[in-house]
Amino acid sequence: MVENMKSNFQYSNSNLLSHAVLGVVFVFAIFAWILWRLGLFSFSGTQQSANIVAASISLVGGLIGSLVTIIGIILKHSLDLRSFALKMETETREKIESDRNNRLADEAEKRLNSEATIQALGLLSTNSGQETSDIQKAGIILILSHLGKMDIALSLSDKMLTEKTLDAGTATWLFNKALTSHDHDIQQQAAILTDYHILKLLADNGGAEFPAILVDPVGFTSLNLDTQRVAVFAIIDLLMLRSYSEWKPDDFLIVLKQIHYIWKNDSDDKVKTNAGIALSMFIQAYKPEKTIDWDSGSQSISELTKELADYAEQSLHGELFDRRSRSLVIEEWAKEARRTRVD
Repeated sequence: MVENMKSNFQYSNSNLLSHAVLGVVFVFAIFAWILWRLGLFSFSGTQQSANIVAASISLVGGLIGSLVTIIGIILKHSLDLRSFALKMETETREKIESDRNNRLADEAEKRLNSEATIQALGLLSTNSGQETSDIQKAGIILILSHLGKMDIALSLSDKMLTEKTLDAGTATWLFNKALTSHDHDIQQQAAILTDYHILKLLADNGGAEFPAILVDPVGFTSLNLDTQRVAVFAIIDLLMLRSYSEWKPDDFLIVLKQIHYIWKNDSDDKVKTNAGIALSMFIQAYKPEKTIDWDSGSQSISELTKELADYAEQSLHGELFDRRSRSLVIEEWAKEARRTRVD
């Protein structure tokens, strides 16, 4: 293709040069012939005749100089066109070569990636057919995520968490990485798995292993809408699956402030409403006179309760992973919190 372009360009350029030069020479010849026919080159021996011939020769000399100049300009233009053609040819060749190298590199990377994935999956069992240790399984999850096989890593983590062969720290790291993905399907899958396995993320010391992006105001709002609608339930379920007395107060407050932020700032009515309903229940763990420094400013629990009055009359939708009604569970949580409140 490049050779054809080059040949066509050179042929066109050569024709243009030939025609231009011939045209200039032809015009000059016609003009000289006219001067000759008019007798301007005939010398009769008189002073007047000598002056006419001298003027004619001077005119022809000027025309020859102009002719040389014009031919020079045409030649220069021809050389410029040739240089442009060579440059265009070089750039085209380099682009073709670059595209070819990039394609080969992509194919090699995909091949190596696939081979590494197969090898990683092969590590799930030993040569004797026995399963590998939990630490090795966690390592395999990390390898798959780094290889970009996030869908496979999430599916395996779901299976391992169900079988209790994957630690909460690794699962949380994976879910957080998936939630920061630009792939909306991966984001949503991670949010669903976080909520489904939420009980396994609770720590014995009153804390929890939880994806950092879900308790970060900016991080939560960066999620796509479908993921937000699932993730808000993961945050709510995290708090209500353990009574307030079993929570570390600071950890509980961090998550509660995130729910408050979502209620105040989220643009989606469904997310905002569910956050408002949950907040109206969770603040019942505190005495009315307690004041909390929210992101929007300090406010007492009694003032916030009045502001959330309309939400308190509504119910959360959906079920927990164990098929219990989310609405009934949070109402029981609030009832227990009112009974045992100490703050």
